[in-house]
Amino acid sequence: MKTHRGSLWRKWDLHIHTPASIEHWKGSQRYIDLENQSDKDVLTRHVIEAINQSDVDVFCIMDYWTFDGYFEIVDFLRRNPDVVCNSKIFPGIELRAEAPTKQRLNVHVIFSDKVTKQQLVEFKSDLRLLSTDRSLSNEALIDFAKTLDLGKASIHGATKAPSSMSNSELLTLGFRTAEIVRESLKGAVKRIPEGSCLIMLAYDTHGGAEELYWKEHPPADNEWMQLADLFEARSQENIDLFWGRETKKNQHFLNDFLTTIGGKPKPVISGSDAHSISDYGNFPSGKITWIKADPTFEGLKQVLIEPTQRSFIGSFPPARERVLNNKSHYISSLQVVKNEEYDKETWFEDVNIEFNHGLVAIIGNKGMGKSALADMVGLLGNSQREKYFSFLHQDKFRGRTASHSKAKHFKATLTWADESQVQKNLNENCSLDTPEAIRYVPQNFFDRICNEIELKKGGEFAQELDKIIFSHIEDFQRQGCLSLDDLINLKTREIERNIESLKSSLSNVNNDLEDIEAKLSPEYKQQILNEINQKQRDLDAIVQDPLAEVFAPDGSNETRQRLDSIRANREELSKKTEMVQEQQRIVEQKITAVDNLQESFAGFERDYKQWLKNSESNLTLLELDHQELISVTFSYIERFKDLKIDLQTAATTYSNDKKDIEKQQTLLNVQEAAIANGLETAERLYEIYKSDLEKRENRKKELQKEIEYRKDLIDKLKTETAAKKLSLETQRSEIVSNIFAQKVKLSEAYKSLYQPVRDLIENHYLIKNKYKLGFEVSIDVSLAFVERFLDFLNLTASGSYRGRDTGRERLNQKLSVTTFETAENVQEFLKRIVFSLRHNERNNDLPLAIESQLKNVSLSEFYDFLFGLDYLEPRYALTLDGKELPQLSPGERGILLLIFYLLIDKDDCPLIIDQPEENLDNQSVFELLVPCVEEAKNRRQIIIVTHNPNLAVVCNADQVIYSHIDKANKNRVRYISGSIENPEINDRIVDVLEGTWRAFNKREAMYQIIKR
Repeated sequence: MKTHRGSLWRKWDLHIHTPASIEHWKGSQRYIDLENQSDKDVLTRHVIEAINQSDVDVFCIMDYWTFDGYFEIVDFLRRNPDVVCNSKIFPGIELRAEAPTKQRLNVHVIFSDKVTKQQLVEFKSDLRLLSTDRSLSNEALIDFAKTLDLGKASIHGATKAPSSMSNSELLTLGFRTAEIVRESLKGAVKRIPEGSCLIMLAYDTHGGAEELYWKEHPPADNEWMQLADLFEARSQENIDLFWGRETKKNQHFLNDFLTTIGGKPKPVISGSDAHSISDYGNFPSGKITWIKADPTFEGLKQVLIEPTQRSFIGSFPPARERVLNNKSHYISSLQVVKNEEYDKETWFEDVNIEFNHGLVAIIGNKGMGKSALADMVGLLGNSQREKYFSFLHQDKFRGRTASHSKAKHFKATLTWADESQVQKNLNENCSLDTPEAIRYVPQNFFDRICNEIELKKGGEFAQELDKIIFSHIEDFQRQGCLSLDDLINLKTREIERNIESLKSSLSNVNNDLEDIEAKLSPEYKQQILNEINQKQRDLDAIVQDPLAEVFAPDGSNETRQRLDSIRANREELSKKTEMVQEQQRIVEQKITAVDNLQESFAGFERDYKQWLKNSESNLTLLELDHQELISVTFSYIERFKDLKIDLQTAATTYSNDKKDIEKQQTLLNVQEAAIANGLETAERLYEIYKSDLEKRENRKKELQKEIEYRKDLIDKLKTETAAKKLSLETQRSEIVSNIFAQKVKLSEAYKSLYQPVRDLIENHYLIKNKYKLGFEVSIDVSLAFVERFLDFLNLTASGSYRGRDTGRERLNQKLSVTTFETAENVQEFLKRIVFSLRHNERNNDLPLAIESQLKNVSLSEFYDFLFGLDYLEPRYALTLDGKELPQLSPGERGILLLIFYLLIDKDDCPLIIDQPEENLDNQSVFELLVPCVEEAKNRRQIIIVTHNPNLAVVCNADQVIYSHIDKANKNRVRYISGSIENPEINDRIVDVLEGTWRAFNKREAMYQIIKR
């Protein structure tokens, strides 16, 4: 029977009878009734044929009081080498022992098939019969039966007094009534070679220990329950008890029960108790005993260590059923062949490995082909981690050039449980277009991502977690997306567009605020005051330096009147000019307003059309017509075109009017000059005086007007500009709240996608309580915010954040007292930040200008960053024992990642991990990693390359593959596989993982000294 695939689920029937059982045998013949050996051989052949026709792999002969049935089978097979028994057969014996019970206590002893006939005979002779104190034998049973009176004998089926019975009848009566002394059983067991026999106690079957008077006789109950290595039971309630599995019914007394049986769970079997050949393999009520072990006595003993993992009672083990229903996700074998032409080295010549479908541990000394095997399976499983392969790498087996490649000479074939195959040359690459059939975690990849300096979204560590989170999203919810990022983008696309639109509005507000804040600055006010002072000095200079008065000479009043008329006309034209310029200013403002509105409407139209395009698929899916939901008519183009033509016409008219006025002014100036040139000297001097006087008066009026204009500006700074600033800040606050509201929607979208994983963590006892894994989706500040914020500032300038270290500390302190759960939280945070920028918190809150602290950016650009909230992002806060990802050491990150791979990953494809223990100490491996592996192996096929005995042995690997390279024989690679209980494999495990038996025994001895 092949065992190199390790521990497999097989049917075991550890309780059958043969014709050697005198009592209750239902067959037509018994050995005791046959006188010659040939007749017994015919009967034995029928027994073996019945065993071969069953689908049970292991039987134990449990005849009452005798080993004769087992001896007949062994002797027959020895004498008839042409007859093969397909099942393993253990010798056993069913006894009745003294115990405080109302009926009897049936005790079964199972022996290794390596125990000799003489040892079995001696065992039987060491048993003492109660009341007669004779060794167990047929003669002793007959003599005991003779001691019974008719009353006692009749209770057990006798119809006449023992004194009148034949030896055959007396033997039957002795079989039914005799009991052995408990202490003699214990002594007989000690005579058997250590580890070669097990005591099985019936519990809820006939003559079971369930009927022990444990209240009245607690010592006897304790001794029998603790003496037994395993129990026979069929009730699920009792099976749960022996396995230590807590239920609502047993939760109040389970611990007491475990104490009674020895302090730890024990195996339970349900034998057929077949009393006829035809009943072999027919288990009562479908209570079949399945054991995951080699069909050897060592395999049975392995069940004692992990009874719940190694045994099952029922119609079919769930693990085996899972494989049968999902064969395409389980690797069955790997074959590697070498090209005949290549004779330089041997390497993988004729490698053929059959894999167990449970937990496979690949062991071997360093550099002995463990990772080579993992890489080959990874290659054929189309792993997307090919660049991290350590053996099938261009610097090693593949070579950088074809001429240096050894891999090209080998072809590998991977066969799945559904018999489909994948074949590749070891020099071929994995396909990026084909999905992974296995999840392979090479050691190089595992080390790299666990040692990532910066854990960030898009990093390889985060990508691995996202893949596993994505596995929990049902196919119908994925909407054709192939990754979590794609699905998040699909779910949040419109929200992101809304945020971008809001940020555009925010930018406009910040630009206006930058202008207004510049006007409200002390520097701006001082600049205006300086201009007022300068204008006042100019005005004072004119007033304090009057013109020397020139009196009008006697002359023609007509000439003077003509000049006065010209000046009056020029004054009138100046007033008209002012009026025309004011009209021009208004028209230009209107033209600008038309241009702005036209661009705004055009942008709105573009956005609307883009919205229609973006919404088309959703509207089509819902069979909606957008015109029924929203009605928009764009008629602005012609309206604005007509309006602009009218305004441009008016602007042209005003421009022409101004030109006409300027021509008239020029003509008046020419006329004035001509008249002035014709005057006599005295009159000319008088006219020059009048002209200068007019200019001085005009200049005084102009200066006074400019002074009043600037004073009016200062008054408006206190009223209109400050009010406009407050209005813009209110607008900005509203935009910030709206942006945050969109961030909340993003967070809700993330929560809906992460909810299945959050539910799993919340409801998984091991994940939540042992590993204390937490998973919450929230809106939080990105890790890059602090440094990005400080990058905007000139950290050498005076201010609250002067000096990067001090600035970082101050900003982190503000973050530490802030939550971002509501818009109010965000607004309060922004107020604190702005205050700290407008006041030097390091110098009694001395007022400062924000602009003075910025480095190579405008105030509006900084505002866009601060109020745009890009640094607030939905994220999942994953914690291990209270620590978030960035706080975890590489080893802790490794544990977290392995928890995800082993317990959270919903994918059931094979998982291959190369040396996951490298960053972990042995205690962490045992306490944290082992429970993960033990649970995960019940859900998917796991292959682990390891040097750690905790992973190979404590995890109870179903198959161990030992790898070795014979470097003296052209690097021939040998893979030897089997179960832990396989003696050869067991020795390999001790040599490789424990450092040989000698080292192991010495450590154990020293531990025992310390323990004592």
